[in-house]
Amino acid sequence: MMKRVEAAAQKEQPEITHALPEKPRWGERLARNAALAGLLMVTVAAMRNAELPNGGTVLTAVRQTVDGEWDGHLGKISFVGRFLPETVAVFFESAPDAELTAPCFGSLSHAWTAEEPYLGYTGQDKRVFAVAAGQVMSVYHGSDEEYILRVRHDDGLETMYYALSSVAVSEGEAVSVSTCLGQALPEGAVIEVRRAGRAIDPTELMAERTESAP
Repeated sequence: MMKRVEAAAQKEQPEITHALPEKPRWGERLARNAALAGLLMVTVAAMRNAELPNGGTVLTAVRQTVDGEWDGHLGKISFVGRFLPETVAVFFESAPDAELTAPCFGSLSHAWTAEEPYLGYTGQDKRVFAVAAGQVMSVYHGSDEEYILRVRHDDGLETMYYALSSVAVSEGEAVSVSTCLGQALPEGAVIEVRRAGRAIDPTELMAERTESAP
């Protein structure tokens, strides 16, 4: 009798089925990935063109942060290459560092340090040249007979030229690597390189000046 009741109960229970979700089709995945890639490209383009108050760009500021010193336990950010496809990751690659040319024909007399973030040059030739193409933003008259010059370049770079005895250019003037900016004081010229308003070490970027200006 009990077996009959159990059998009847089993027949009355509804059959339970588990429907598996339908897998996304290949075309749908492709369209979704393409839309994501397009959104990323638009975002990167906006970052490249958005200017900050100091004259740099958002992308330049982010790059400066990534290029800075990191805690040894954190390491460098390397998620782009691991998680994004190569066709998308290419848009996150930062522009190569600009190659600069030494501002003087003399020798390096002061190396760059974090405490004294500038380069010093001395030599018989007192001419001081622009390290790269750019535009003269301002000319200052420092202490005594010293002149100070500020030049803006591409890629968020700026250069400051100190210890000048005279200036041969004016504000707003476009300069090239062969433009003589002025003459250095007897003790030599001093140059500071900034990126996004922050002093950087330009030693590895600075090529020796070997050709005379026209």
